[in-house]
Amino acid sequence: MHIRSKLFASLAVSLWIASPPAFAQELERGRGGTLACGGTHGFQLGGNEITFTNYNFRNFNESTTITIDSITIYDADGTVLRNMPAADPFPPGFNNNLRPHQSSTLSTFDIFGNAPGTAPATTAFQTIVQWSASARGLDLFAHMARQDLGRDAATGNLLEQRARSLFRCVTIRSIR
Repeated sequence: MHIRSKLFASLAVSLWIASPPAFAQELERGRGGTLACGGTHGFQLGGNEITFTNYNFRNFNESTTITIDSITIYDADGTVLRNMPAADPFPPGFNNNLRPHQSSTLSTFDIFGNAPGTAPATTAFQTIVQWSASARGLDLFAHMARQDLGRDAATGNLLEQRARSLFRCVTIRSIR
């Protein structure tokens, strides 16, 4: 039994020396993960009110850059509404490469617009964010701010804020 243990240990060490473990390759690439957020964008009261979502992304790291690699928005029935940047580009002004202590905001206004014909068929959706980092560090922090604004249905002009709520996005996968 003792000889088997020594044989197994020397075989394990030989394999480790010959090819680095899989987690070492993961550390070389840095880290990353997947965030899940809720979201909404739609019109109520005959177009006189709009509900939309702002996604706020924050990098709290001292020296690590975080890249938002992709954002996929799914309708309530699971249909892909947007797949950025694969099928749809990130909207102008959205910074998906966050240096230390940088923030960026993505609004559903920039994705779906301010006209009832451009909104998804249902108002509730899921947003999945894939991100990666240049080195180990803190995870990407994200929250969604849902807002309801009055809207002049005839002109599309936005009016008073009627409601606001804030929810943190959750990590559903993290590479450490």
